[in-house]
Amino acid sequence: MRRESRRGEAATPYLVLLPMSQPPPAPPPTTARHFNGLDGLRGAAALLVFLSHASLDHLHLFGVDFGGIGKCGVAIFFILSAHLLTLQFMQRSDAASWSVPNLKHYFIRRFTRIYPLYFVYLGTALVTTWASTALFGMNQPDGVPLTLDFPAWIQHLILVRGDGVTWSIAVEFKYYFLLPLIAWILHLMARKGRLPQVALMVVAIAAAAYYGSDVGHVENDPRLRAYLGIFLTGSFCGLIGSLWERFPDYKYRVLTPLFIVGLGFIVLTTPPMIKTLGLVNPKNYQPQQWMFYHGIAFIPVLFAAAYGNGMVSRIFSSRFLRFVGMISFSLYLWHPVFIKGGARLLKEYDPHLVGWIALIGTLAASYVSYRIIEKPFLKVGGKRNPPPPR
Repeated sequence: MRRESRRGEAATPYLVLLPMSQPPPAPPPTTARHFNGLDGLRGAAALLVFLSHASLDHLHLFGVDFGGIGKCGVAIFFILSAHLLTLQFMQRSDAASWSVPNLKHYFIRRFTRIYPLYFVYLGTALVTTWASTALFGMNQPDGVPLTLDFPAWIQHLILVRGDGVTWSIAVEFKYYFLLPLIAWILHLMARKGRLPQVALMVVAIAAAAYYGSDVGHVENDPRLRAYLGIFLTGSFCGLIGSLWERFPDYKYRVLTPLFIVGLGFIVLTTPPMIKTLGLVNPKNYQPQQWMFYHGIAFIPVLFAAAYGNGMVSRIFSSRFLRFVGMISFSLYLWHPVFIKGGARLLKEYDPHLVGWIALIGTLAASYVSYRIIEKPFLKVGGKRNPPPPR
């Protein structure tokens, strides 16, 4: 959902990534890098959410019921955000990342990344809900993109409530406050070596997963505790990413089977495959219960897309997926409007055709939303050039 992606170096040859060349010298810790593959991975996650919600309205693109697969896409969003933001902190070798000016810049950047579009989105819902009864005389309020009265509008703004797709925004923004503290603790523990850092994160992830185990009983839970394990997994990826160039070349040979197993697990435990193979009783299948496990399995996919220079990286670095990744936040918010609008207004037409119309409309509207709302405010946060290394 967020676009602070960084580009990694080419990898040493191995089965899955098939790199073309030897890696260039590693840049200094303060040099910004951009991962094109993670831009596309974010775009793929946004498309998973769209396909899931389209299927729930019986618009089955490709003739497949993708209902429920959106939770896997949201897990990818969570891990990508935590990974990239943690990596930005961990790439520095001193305590300057936690100085007041740098933290101020961090929070301004987070606010301008989320709240301008989020405010427009919630404002549209509030105004259309009021207009549905006051101007159009409807018996029941019906807002677009969701129905909100004024108290609910306030609750959404302060992140204590998340109707529709907004639940994930409430969860993710809360983690933004916790993330600098986690990165700071990891920074302090670096003095004791890398093993204590890794051990701490593994224990923290396990504890958070156990603590939030009741997520399976609450769909679209806006509490951070329910998904803390997934975010910590993303921060753990950020820690590993900051050390990536220090690992021996056999890291790629290890990554290859992990990639195959991880991707295979994700595919086999998504709702379409569950229904096809009968691995779990579809009546008892709850996608939110699998989000943490999908997040764990997603780790090698993330590193393959970020640091490889072969097939996986090329797929996720394609122009289309990177374009969708660029507009993914707008797409995530606005896509229900086109899905539900198409399902209602074009219900006499072929559902497959309506689904494609909804997708094209969503992409077009999301691009406009990105250009006129997101992009201008991204410049407000700006890029803060780090001081030269000492």
